[in-house]
Amino acid sequence: MPAWHRLARLLAFGAHLGIATRLSIAFIAVAVLAVVANAIIEHGASTLQAIETVPVTVPAADTRAAPDLLPEALEHFHLAVLGRVESDQGQREQAYHEATAALATAHEEYSAAIASLLDDPVSVSSLAEAIESHQRLADELVRTADARRRLPRKLNEEIGFLHSRLKESLDQAVKLLGKLMTRQYLVDANQVLDEMQGQVAGLTAPAGYNPRVLDDIAQGERALAAILRNNEQKFIRTLGDDWLATTQRSLRRVTAFRNSLVQTDRERDAGIEGFSQSHVALSSQVRAVAGQFETARAFATAQRQSSEALAAISKQSRRQRTLLAWL
Repeated sequence: MPAWHRLARLLAFGAHLGIATRLSIAFIAVAVLAVVANAIIEHGASTLQAIETVPVTVPAADTRAAPDLLPEALEHFHLAVLGRVESDQGQREQAYHEATAALATAHEEYSAAIASLLDDPVSVSSLAEAIESHQRLADELVRTADARRRLPRKLNEEIGFLHSRLKESLDQAVKLLGKLMTRQYLVDANQVLDEMQGQVAGLTAPAGYNPRVLDDIAQGERALAAILRNNEQKFIRTLGDDWLATTQRSLRRVTAFRNSLVQTDRERDAGIEGFSQSHVALSSQVRAVAGQFETARAFATAQRQSSEALAAISKQSRRQRTLLAWL
């Protein structure tokens, strides 16, 4: 049947409809349009809601580099180094090595995260150089502290060696000559070394020592040197040239160890000061780089969130166009 015949029949059918039927059809059409409009409004609100509820998450590549990861490792390293300087016990040694490894790991991971967001190789390389320099200062400080701990022991051993030699000579003289006939210079030398050996014991105290102890030891060295010098011929006749030469060399080693101890103490104090200053400077540098990193990460997160929101809007828009096309 031709199309115009079908249209003519429909128009003829509509002409026979009453007013009530026509009004009913109109009301139904209005209701359908109201439902459709309400659906569009609801979908539009859901689009806005989709924008607001886009999750803000940290990129997977950055989650392993928390903002406080490197500063925390740096602080632990600082405390471990100072603890190791104070003592070389096993726990302090282990804590020092663990903190060194943790700092290296934190720096490596943090640098990788920074490089993924910051297009600034100067900041990354500068931070690496600063951390490497800080670790060198720490290693040197620990070596100085260990050397300082060894010196009092060496000083004590050398004074003990001198004391035992003179005490043995004094005991032999007492056996041969008796107390009344014993050479006074041997008695005086032993008294000086008795005092020095008591003084050097205070140098190994965990809480440190009074600087006057070294002055007292130095005074003992001078007193013993004077006894050996003023009674040189008597010592040679009684104990021999070799005995006197060996004793004098030992006394010179005592003086050298004491001087080294004074110098090492100065180096250790200067090392602690330099290491602490380096820690402050490096912490500031880490915070500065961390600020750049956080800014870049926030920008990257905002970009990703914006892309997700735009994708949600595009998807909702396609749904609305489909619905309008159906209407």
